[in-house]
Amino acid sequence: MYTGGTCYIALHSFDVVLAKNFSKALEGDFSADHCIKYIIDLRDNPGGSLQEVLSMLDYIVPTGSVSAQVGSQQSTTKYYASPIS
Repeated sequence: MYTGGTCYIALHSFDVVLAKNFSKALEGDFSADHCIKYIIDLRDNPGGSLQEVLSMLDYIVPTGSVSAQVGSQQSTTKYYASPIS
């Protein structure tokens, strides 16, 4: 955690339990009581399920807002936060 309520989370892989584990973390050290802003660091990892990352972001990004943007020189795709099911 950084000062001023900014929480830093480094993800080293995006496996199928990422969103579930993140939701548990939000009940503890990464709760809204402690974190005003989040930095999600996806650098230097072997990759994994983009859908798991998007599901994780649904917990902290308002529904309907852009939660991720993936781009290349040819195109850019925006993903929008969904209600948590």
